[in-house]
Amino acid sequence: MGHLFKSMSAVQTIVCKENEVVGSTEEARFKVSVYRPDIFRIHITKEENFRNFSYAVIQEPEIAKSAISEEAQSVTIETDSAHLVI
Repeated sequence: MGHLFKSMSAVQTIVCKENEVVGSTEEARFKVSVYRPDIFRIHITKEENFRNFSYAVIQEPEIAKSAISEEAQSVTIETDSAHLVI
């Protein structure tokens, strides 16, 4: 049985925006969006642009209060309901 996951390699770039973190590695690009205080959408692609399609998240994002903080080795997104460390 093969592996069910594959590492994306080390993060090369990361940009923090309001309610969103976008970054890249040698292998792929990723985007983490706050859809609601309790829902994060994690999008990973090897393509140039992100497709706006998801089987799991079908609603439009709400305006959710979030705090994004950068440390030397991580980025943290916090809402009233969740805490995500990248």
